[in-house]
Amino acid sequence: MDIYIEGISYSQFDAYIFLCKQKGFTVDAVKDTDKYTAYNSTGYKLDLQHWSSERFDINLKAPLVGDENFEWPSHVFADLVPQQDGKTGTVETANEDTLKIILYDVSSSEVKSYISECESAGFTIDAEKKDTSFNGFNEDGYELSKQ
Repeated sequence: MDIYIEGISYSQFDAYIFLCKQKGFTVDAVKDTDKYTAYNSTGYKLDLQHWSSERFDINLKAPLVGDENFEWPSHVFADLVPQQDGKTGTVETANEDTLKIILYDVSSSEVKSYISECESAGFTIDAEKKDTSFNGFNEDGYELSKQ
């Protein structure tokens, strides 16, 4: 769901964030000057953005649903990175050029730990790392991206 509202001041934006926190949007919360992103306990994701032109964007996404009995795929690319067991997930793309796996029940501390494991697995070339995102290559030229 996307909502765009004109004529919202920054103080109104800030007050709205407070109300969203009261509604439970506090999980993995990130607050920048003009942006707020958080989940609630049931997995809904809230993205709020305030623009200098006094435009206010609200984006609410329902929890993604994956296979609760997810098994790590048998794919040449899956063998290059540490396996993640016991997670709810799905394979979104699997072809000769790309493997995209989505895991749903992963905390930010688990993501940080997994990024470290991937670095230990050799994905250190031209690596760019932030709190819960990563992009890097191994010595064979394979690219790993976690967003």
